[in-house]
Amino acid sequence: MKTWLSPPTREFSQGEFSAVVGLAFGLAILGSLSAASSWTNQPIVFNDTELAGTVGFELIVGTVIFLLLRHRGWTWSHFEVRATTGSTIVGVLIAGIVLALWLLLEALLGKVPSEVDVTMPWIAITSIINPAFEEMLVLGYVVQAMRKRFGLATGINVSIAIRVLYHLYQGPMAVLPIAVMGAIVAVSYVRLGRLWPAIVAHAILDFVALAGWFE
Repeated sequence: MKTWLSPPTREFSQGEFSAVVGLAFGLAILGSLSAASSWTNQPIVFNDTELAGTVGFELIVGTVIFLLLRHRGWTWSHFEVRATTGSTIVGVLIAGIVLALWLLLEALLGKVPSEVDVTMPWIAITSIINPAFEEMLVLGYVVQAMRKRFGLATGINVSIAIRVLYHLYQGPMAVLPIAVMGAIVAVSYVRLGRLWPAIVAHAILDFVALAGWFE
C-alpha cells in the first residue's frame, strides 16, 4: 500500500503491544463483550458522570502508557501526528464524509438507541481528550507497532478490529458505522502520513454526537 508515512523503525514486541492495548482498551473490550452478549436494545446513556469517568480513565491510563512507551524508546515523531492547518482542514472533510455515511447507514439499518444528557463543558473536554487518546493508541500506536513485521494492511485491520470490539456495547447497529469510521481514518493516516486529520475528525464526530446534533 502506498504511504507517506516514514519508513518503519519500531520492532514489534508482543509484550509491549499486549500491555499497551490491554491497558488502553482491555476493560472497555471486556465490558463491551459483556454488554453485547446480553443486548436488549436498551438506550445507551451518556451523561456528565459517564464522560467524567471516561476522561479520568484516559488521563490516568494515558499517562501510564506514555511513561511505558517513553521507557521503550518511543518518541512523539513515531506517531507522525504532524498538526498543520492543511491537515486540520482534511480532518474536517473526513468528519463530513463519515457523518454522511453514518446518516446513510442509520437510514438503512436503524438508529443506535441512546440517551444523551450532558453539559457543554464535558462535551468539550471529552471531545478533546477522547479522540487524542484513542487515535494515538488504536491507530497511531497499533499501525506503527505492527507495520514493520506484519505490513500496513494487517496493522489497519487490527486497528479497526480493536476499535469495533470496544464499541460493541452500542449494539449491533453500531458495528458497521464504527468499522467504516475506523477504516476511513486508518487509510487516511497511512496514505497521508499524518495522524492529525484522524484526531480532528474524531473530535468533530464526538462533539456532534454528544451535543445531540446527530439526532
